[in-house]
Amino acid sequence: MKIKVTIDVTSPEGRQIVEELKQFPDIVIFDDDLSTVAEPTKTYESATSSVKNSPIDNDYIESEVFWKLIESKRKQFCTDNGIV
Repeated sequence: MKIKVTIDVTSPEGRQIVEELKQFPDIVIFDDDLSTVAEPTKTYESATSSVKNSPIDNDYIESEVFWKLIESKRKQFCTDNGIV
């Protein structure tokens, strides 16, 4: 019996599963090149408290201000185009 599965090798769990399956070459066959298993994946760290408390650059606006701006532009667009 053949069962074809797809394993996400970008996750640590996926790489672990593949490594375990490699121990059984007589019953497990891999269709694709598994060179990606050896490659480390990029990990993103959460911001430290010093970064979270650092001043925001003037090019950025707070999310509340952003959404108020978007809402006002949406209303104006609808009014200008007869949608409302």
